[in-house]
Amino acid sequence: MSFRNPTKSSIDIIKLIYVPHCARGPKRCELCKKALNDKKICHLRLYTHAGNVTRPVMEYVIHGKQGYFEYDVIKIFPSIEEAKKYAEKNGIAEWDLESH
Repeated sequence: MSFRNPTKSSIDIIKLIYVPHCARGPKRCELCKKALNDKKICHLRLYTHAGNVTRPVMEYVIHGKQGYFEYDVIKIFPSIEEAKKYAEKNGIAEWDLESH
């Protein structure tokens, strides 16, 4: 995946991820460990520059460069169909539904 607009400070995508329970992560938290087995389809906002807020981080390709980017979970969807409707309504063209 790559993005077309290098001037934006954030990018909205639809992605299949596990939603972390807390900042400790699955190595230190039992609830986060359980969440690893329950991936969700989410609207994520990835930030191209680090902010002054603590956020989870994921590896992704933005503007042709692979890196680690902060993100916020904006919405969680119960189905792909609902995610597609939401994406069309909100102009979200980037999708990654592959399970890693």
